[in-house]
Amino acid sequence: MFYVKAPFRALYKIYFGIAFFGTLLVQFPVYYLLTRWEKTSSAVSWMHRYIWSPSLQLLLLVWVHKKRKIKFPDGPFIICPNHTSYHDIIFMSQAIKGFYIFMGKAELKKWPLMKVFFKNGKYNIAVNRKSALEASRSLELARKRIKEGKSIVIFPEGTIPDNAPHLNKFKSGAFKLAIETGIPVIPVTFLDNWALMSDPMQIFGPCRPGISRVIVHDPIETKGMTEKDIVPLQDRVFNIIENDLKQYVYPRLKK
Repeated sequence: MFYVKAPFRALYKIYFGIAFFGTLLVQFPVYYLLTRWEKTSSAVSWMHRYIWSPSLQLLLLVWVHKKRKIKFPDGPFIICPNHTSYHDIIFMSQAIKGFYIFMGKAELKKWPLMKVFFKNGKYNIAVNRKSALEASRSLELARKRIKEGKSIVIFPEGTIPDNAPHLNKFKSGAFKLAIETGIPVIPVTFLDNWALMSDPMQIFGPCRPGISRVIVHDPIETKGMTEKDIVPLQDRVFNIIENDLKQYVYPRLKK
């Protein structure tokens, strides 16, 4: 069966690359102009939510389906999703309302056309995981953006696990930041993205059109929490996401 699927997977991943960079290239002049001014940050978010992400959905034949709806609190808040695919980033705007900033790996700044989205940490914040000092500076910039009323998306696993959809151990940064700033944490579970688009560099890895189911959980308040609550909060969010995977994903892996 692998040899039957392999050519189609390779073609679909090549198509993904063409669709991703092609749509970005077409819209890049507008993005470039909008990122010149601080007051246009909401317009950048609007373009991503209503133009770029939906156009990729259409081209890739992916439909994002929220399995439950919640009442979002007034921002800011920290969004903590599991990380299994680049689809998590592309389609986050279809799951979470409002303007938010991604904390992403610094390597993304080296991708063609992507550097503009990390300018001065206004739209996304680059994290150099190889340097504790630079990682600390990124968290300080995130605190600054939170004070400005902006929400932050942090993948607590830090990277896409090699054995996705299984979870990697969570890092504490997101939960420490939430407690220090007293803002809610919203756990998010992506159920299908690992199967819709695995690492594009793994040319024969799982990929296909289909439905991307996402579960957005109720906010967890952190007001009144202290440093001793970091690990319990971290474990609570991990267990929420892990339970979703146990219910909807892991049984499929045994078949």
